[in-house]
Amino acid sequence: MKLQTLYMSFAAVLSGVAALPAGGLLTARDNQINAAKYEKTTSDTLWNLFWDQQQGYFSSEASSCQSASSRPAVLWDSAVAARAIVARGDKTSAQQVADALGKFQDQTGWFAATIGGSEYYTDDNSQVLWVLLEAYHVTGNKTLLSMAQPLFSRLSGQWDDQTGGVRWSVNGNYLASISATETALSGVMIYNATHDKNALSFAEKSLKWLFDNLEDSSDGFFYDGKDANSGNINRGKLMYTVGTAISSLAYLAKYTGNNDYHSKAVKLAQALTSQSGAFYGSSGYWNNALQFQYLAYRGLADLKTANPPGLLEYLTYNDISSEVLREGKMLTTYKMNSTTGYFYNNPLSFSHASYEKYNNAFSTGKSYTPDKKYFCQGSTSGANAPSLIETASGALILNAIQKFQ
Repeated sequence: MKLQTLYMSFAAVLSGVAALPAGGLLTARDNQINAAKYEKTTSDTLWNLFWDQQQGYFSSEASSCQSASSRPAVLWDSAVAARAIVARGDKTSAQQVADALGKFQDQTGWFAATIGGSEYYTDDNSQVLWVLLEAYHVTGNKTLLSMAQPLFSRLSGQWDDQTGGVRWSVNGNYLASISATETALSGVMIYNATHDKNALSFAEKSLKWLFDNLEDSSDGFFYDGKDANSGNINRGKLMYTVGTAISSLAYLAKYTGNNDYHSKAVKLAQALTSQSGAFYGSSGYWNNALQFQYLAYRGLADLKTANPPGLLEYLTYNDISSEVLREGKMLTTYKMNSTTGYFYNNPLSFSHASYEKYNNAFSTGKSYTPDKKYFCQGSTSGANAPSLIETASGALILNAIQKFQ
């Protein structure tokens, strides 16, 4: 009888009729969205409003808002936007945005936080490496691979030999959890492209340090980081650390065959999608900014594609998938303009229409207070201005959601 019940449960999962988790305002039948269509709308917005064809970079301000010549966006924003464009699979634009990131590289070999700047961060540079490798797979241009390999050598060189851990900024003292996970992910991506076992070993070493030094045993998530000199720990937590850890673990499980990595990835994914804990707000949905959420969505998608469920994991994977779809529906309903493709972190301050829609659903008790950053030239009486990083993150979230549909 138990076997029959188990079989029926698997059949329900495989047929896609298993119930979604309870909670929130959206029911199971409401949670399907046309993620591919929305991704195209959003990535078109990125390309049409933020890509400066003449200058060959992403602008910090939408062309519809510019009163003068454009200014380049910072490296992190540019890399996230570039990754969203590469995901479209078009060889020409993939090469263009990869080339654009080269404007941030200087004689040190590092990519600076701003063009012509002198501050270098491992997480920024990891995201550059991801773009280079993903653009390489789209275009077949080996020059991109030849740029990524020495960049990984620099990233792995940020390992602190005395304390362990990866320094967040070049020559800095802060050992960030995001530096550990993003360089680990860079390592498995380098291995995927080159079969360099040293890159894989570095990823393993980096994640071991992370679990040994920054894991919060109460929930399985990771603290933000620690000072290499004092040992003091910053106990903040962000979703992108968990997401990149899941991605790294999933690929390590695939490439090494070590099931312990798989088990850790699944455990993190379950905690991340539990509808409770550090990353859920009063609304009952994830509370991190979109630029942190996108890597959580990507991590869950990587787990699903790199580590298909074992015989006894279908129900677990289904619960994870259901929560991804529930979260995605919330974002596209309340934090996206489906006509323009704009995404925004705060619907309460983006526009009066977004405020009313969100407030009517969640009864926040807050009044409408427009944020100048969401308006052209900062004039709250003018037209809405899309955010590059928020809209680019939205496009990548939509790309990840498609792995669950």
